Amino acid sequence: THCISSAASDVYKRQNYDKGRGIFKNKNDNPLHARQRKNLKLYVMFLASTGARVGEAKHLRWKDVDYDKENDTGVFFIAEETSKTRKKRYTLSHSSFIYNELIKWKKETEFADNNDLVFYTKDTNGNQKICDVSVSFKTFLSKIGLLKGTDNKSRTLYSLRHSYATMRLEDGAEVFGVAKNIGTSVKMIEQHYGHVQIFTYITNLYLSLIHISEP
Repeated sequence: THCISSAASDVYKRQNYDKGRGIFKNKNDNPLHARQRKNLKLYVMFLASTGARVGEAKHLRWKDVDYDKENDTGVFFIAEETSKTRKKRYTLSHSSFIYNELIKWKKETEFADNNDLVFYTKDTNGNQKICDVSVSFKTFLSKIGLLKGTDNKSRTLYSLRHSYATMRLEDGAEVFGVAKNIGTSVKMIEQHYGHVQIFTYITNLYLSLIHISEP
């Protein structure tokens, strides 16, 4: 946390960004750059909140965005043709926050019809086209000092999928539920995130032992 705060503070000082407007928003904002930054913010939030693949997020349309009132969470339809496994599914966000943010965006954007892309850029004729925010994300991570992970490898948008899976498992979510939500197999989850389950099990066991030993 200290590292992030320090890096962000340095960026503010170097670029003379307006207070409270975000590290990518300065006094000379124009509509294009403002839209690009908005896309990046929502894109990152969506991936981290759902565990969806980058390719699935790129093709998300407003008709695919829904809300589960009973569970107070966003529900997003992943079409068969955009899924890596070529299987359609519904993916849930861990809370309603990203859903609410997307609905705010829908009210602001000029492309709000059912078949319009949620995340987009424009071509030379002003029409929607699929956007790629990977370079912007890399720039963002570099500015806040988080480009490299503990293994010294560069983080990418796909890292957010791993973050989602890790955090959900750490929170005690069932492996089957996590696998179903991100469109993969239980075997893959166990192979790549078994260490998380073991850590969680040991932590819970330790807490249980403390509770038992209490007078």
